[in-house]
Amino acid sequence: MNREKLVVVGNGMAGARVVEEILARAPGRFDIVMFGAEPYGNYNRILLSNVLNRSQQATEIFMNPLAWYAENRITLHAGVKAVKIDREARVVIGRSVKRDASPYAAGETGTSPDAPILEAYDHVIIATGSRPFVPPMEGFGQPGTFLFRTIDDCSRIADQYNASTKSDPRHRGEARQSHSGATTIETSAQRNQAPLVQSRRPTRPPQRHACPQRPQRQTGNQPLAALRRLLGLVRRLATRRG
Repeated sequence: MNREKLVVVGNGMAGARVVEEILARAPGRFDIVMFGAEPYGNYNRILLSNVLNRSQQATEIFMNPLAWYAENRITLHAGVKAVKIDREARVVIGRSVKRDASPYAAGETGTSPDAPILEAYDHVIIATGSRPFVPPMEGFGQPGTFLFRTIDDCSRIADQYNASTKSDPRHRGEARQSHSGATTIETSAQRNQAPLVQSRRPTRPPQRHACPQRPQRQTGNQPLAALRRLLGLVRRLATRRG
C-alpha cells in the first residue's frame, strides 16, 4: 500500500505531539516529514528556566530526542525553516537557518541563500506556534539584551552572564519585565548568585502561615476590566483598518 505523504511545519511541543498521536492512531499510514527551525529534537520549552539556572541540563528537557525520529522513520529537517507553501504544486519550501540567526524571525530573515529544501505533500499541518512579542523598550537590541525562548537563547544569556560576572562579580543584568525572569531571580538567590534577570516590577515575598488563611477579597472585577480593555483595543484596530 502506498503511504500518503504528511509534512508537519513546526517541530515544537504542538507539532511533535500531533505526530505522536498520528503514529498511535494510524501507524504505517503516512510517510512523515517535519520542519524545525531549531537544530534539535522537540524539548519542553517550559523548563528553559531550569536550564538557565543550571538546575537541569539541556539534555534533560528533551521530550523527543533525535533518535526518536529515526526510530519512527520520520524525516526531520532540523535547523530548516519552512518559508513557503506552494499550494498549487503541493510543495513545502524550506531554507536552512544560519547558525547565529534567530529561528523565530519573520519570513526568510536569517536563512541561508543555499539551495532550498523541497518536500511534496499530500497533507500538511502547520504547527509553528508564535513569535515572541517584544514591546517597544529603549535600548533593546543593544549588546547584552536578549529574548528568552530557546536553548540557544539560554546559552547566549549564560555566556553573557559568565563574561559579565568574571569582569565584575557585582554585575546584574536587567529587564523591564520577564515572567521567565521571576524564576531565574528566585533560583539564583537560592544559589547565592547575583540574579541574571531583574524585574523592575516589585514582587511580594511569599507568605508563610501556620494555618490556612482566607483568601483576600479582590477589589473590583479585574478579569472583566481586562476583557473590556482588550475589546476596546480590538474595536480601535478594526476602525483603523476600516
